[in-house]
Amino acid sequence: MPETVEYLQDSAIILVVSSGQTSIDDWRSSLSQVIRIHHETGAKSVLVDVRKQQTTPGTTDIFQFGKDLPADIRFAVVTSEVTKSDQSFLETVAKNRAKLIQMFNSYDEAVDWLQENT
Repeated sequence: MPETVEYLQDSAIILVVSSGQTSIDDWRSSLSQVIRIHHETGAKSVLVDVRKQQTTPGTTDIFQFGKDLPADIRFAVVTSEVTKSDQSFLETVAKNRAKLIQMFNSYDEAVDWLQENT
């Protein structure tokens, strides 16, 4: 699977690492795991590292995924030039629906943003 999901207990952050070729099924599976961990731990901060991601789902799938993001969970996405355009589209869709999501070029800046807003 091109995505892994784990709970970082020390920082109360759910970490999703995505690499290679990803499909909407991969994204949905990861989101399902994020929601499960959120319910089990109360964690509301998710760090999504897509710097090694090579492909993303299609535009329609990204649109629907952005609409379906939970409003009570904060997402910081560390992106790269390869998928930045698709990730920015996801951010726009989600923000237009009052979801808490922000794109970053730096892993450390993303973590700082999550910790500042907890």
